[in-house]
Amino acid sequence: MSSVKLAKSDAEIARCFAVMHELRPHGVESGFVARVREQEKLGYFLAYVEDAGRVVSVAGSRVLENLFSGRLLYVDDLVSLETERSKGHGKGLFEWLEKKRYKVHVRVFLARFRGYTTCPACGGT
Repeated sequence: MSSVKLAKSDAEIARCFAVMHELRPHGVESGFVARVREQEKLGYFLAYVEDAGRVVSVAGSRVLENLFSGRLLYVDDLVSLETERSKGHGKGLFEWLEKKRYKVHVRVFLARFRGYTTCPACGGT
């Protein structure tokens, strides 16, 4: 698996849209970079895996703090291109994210997201 990179430039963020669109099909490409930039103000960051020059997997996460757990890493989005699933890209992103954790609670918290869940609002369409 290729290494995980942070999408820092507008161009890198824009390159992640096609993958993110598979998870969030109602998203609009023209507003994607601006939306990510707004979320970054609240601690959101976008990480991605590239293979053969194209983005194949994306994770959007943010650091939160609450009374119960203190600081923790929350994974908002994690998706790989349909053609690239089961190739270890998502696992690599999870492993990279787990290294960024603030407390052990995050390991348990992240594990709850390992299974695929269909969106109840749109049924995954």
